[in-house]
Amino acid sequence: MDDLVALGVACENCGRKRRLAKSHIVRMIGTGINTVEQLGQKLKCRSCAERGVMSKNITITPYYRCDIAANVKAL
Repeated sequence: MDDLVALGVACENCGRKRRLAKSHIVRMIGTGINTVEQLGQKLKCRSCAERGVMSKNITITPYYRCDIAANVKAL
């Protein structure tokens, strides 16, 4: 989890997408979450939950330091 820099969260029901920053992930790790899989189990779509629709049908995409480095182009 140390190499995790962000987490993409997409709701399969409503299509809402968001990106959790490292600071938000660090707060969740402090509550006993130690893997990306555990983190995904805790997440839900707030928009769907407020409408009373199933809110756990989400896809998560972890972004690691190596992903960012791979996107940097040589000068």
